[in-house]
Amino acid sequence: MKLPLAALLLALAAQPASAADAAPTADSIRELLALSHSSRLMEMMKSQLDVIIQADFRPRLGDAKLTPEQQRIVDDMRQQVAALVTDEIAWDKLEPLLADVYARTFTQHEVDGLIAFYRSEAGAAYMEKMPGAMQEMMQRMQARAAATVFPKLMQIEREGRERFKATQPADTAK
Repeated sequence: MKLPLAALLLALAAQPASAADAAPTADSIRELLALSHSSRLMEMMKSQLDVIIQADFRPRLGDAKLTPEQQRIVDDMRQQVAALVTDEIAWDKLEPLLADVYARTFTQHEVDGLIAFYRSEAGAAYMEKMPGAMQEMMQRMQARAAATVFPKLMQIEREGRERFKATQPADTAK
């Protein structure tokens, strides 16, 4: 009698705790991504990309006066970096990755709750106002980075170069 009871307990333990713990369906993940306007958020990121890249390139050049040819080279490099990153964050490349992360992170019950939220009045207001909030956040983050992070990065880079030069033998300076 004890053996069948142990087998029953083992079989029950192997089952999911509840239907709420079930993995979400691909269709429900796609619906969640559509309702949450995930692709639109990626487009917003792309629109901010050039500003970020330009802000990153300028401090690296220091106070150097560039010739027209050098400026064309810098502009070309910036465009190449922007094109590369834009291509890598294209929705058709990120959607499967995001869908996989959502499927591994959320249960079907949680995805259903998120879908219900995005369909609600509060969810609709959130989606309507979120692009503006994200844009403001990006602007604030860029301003903060320009004011605090970039100068510190430049200082670290300068100090690193100086330390590196100090480790080189004196005869290599010729």
